[in-house]
Amino acid sequence: MASQDANFSYDTGPVCDAVRRVHQAMQAHLMRQLREQSVEVLSRPAGECPSDVIYHIDRSVEGVLLQGLEAELAPRLSFVLVCEGVGELGEPLTFPPGTPVERCQARVIIDPIDGTRAIMYDKRSAWILTGVAPNLGEATSLRDINIAVQTEVPTTRAAWADAFWTVRGHGVRGESLNLLTGEARPARPRPSQAHTIEGGFAMLVHFFPLGKKLLSEIEEEVIAELLGEGGMIRPIVFDDQYISTGGQFYELLVGHDRMIGDVRGLLNDRWRREGRPAGMTCHPYDACTALILEEAGVTVCRPDGHPLDHRLTTTGEVSWVGYANEHLRRSVEPVLQRRLRAHGLL
Repeated sequence: MASQDANFSYDTGPVCDAVRRVHQAMQAHLMRQLREQSVEVLSRPAGECPSDVIYHIDRSVEGVLLQGLEAELAPRLSFVLVCEGVGELGEPLTFPPGTPVERCQARVIIDPIDGTRAIMYDKRSAWILTGVAPNLGEATSLRDINIAVQTEVPTTRAAWADAFWTVRGHGVRGESLNLLTGEARPARPRPSQAHTIEGGFAMLVHFFPLGKKLLSEIEEEVIAELLGEGGMIRPIVFDDQYISTGGQFYELLVGHDRMIGDVRGLLNDRWRREGRPAGMTCHPYDACTALILEEAGVTVCRPDGHPLDHRLTTTGEVSWVGYANEHLRRSVEPVLQRRLRAHGLL
């Protein structure tokens, strides 16, 4: 693990380790909640923030997060917290408490539970996501993140839970935790090396009703252009609507999925131009662990092919596409961009 890097004002190794310990405390808390609380309690709305609905399970972990940040991370780093549901409506939260924003070494962006809707029904794993970037002021963006950690919050039926982390330029490390014995073993990223989407999972995100019809249509057009009409008739490309950006990143990281595109932000742009209401989309905190994919050789970029450069806020909209390898990108990206332009999204 990296230590002091000349480009950063903090020791990346100890900071990464501290973030991992915060994640582990949150993971343990959430697993207890899943065992002890009913679905009706966990799925009860507890309020709204500018970016999303906050459910009881979200609210339950906030205290563990803040205590962990103060105990584990603040002694090693002064930072501004950017977090869904925490401090979004007031003055920015800084650590150690009271540190002026401009004097903080870093900005830490966190999604305490990415995949709330699935995990509160004990349906599918959620993820705790954190990215750390040098504090470059309000312009600090996803491109500046140099530490990323994501930790699985498994369902109560799971036997293993994974975590992956990285410091920019130092590759990806991972761990699989046996939930029955406490044994931990190394986990390694294994992105798909396939050169085609044929025979694999490849999709556009359309798990909410608003926009589903158009996004499904674009998805079908991309598959038809890449694989011909036979690709539409025979089930040779598969769809998996995992309601979690961190979960989608994981599926690319471990080789389950070959291509995923979330263009809901582009769709919102079009609808605003047409005077229509916008829908829910991916935010910077959802995409804050893209560095893990990049360090593993997966390409994650904007639909137009440019790097993710969204400012670290809780309300910004992020459209992204992940390709498991560059061969897939060269094959799929021109077709996808052509179809997005045809529908006024690029």
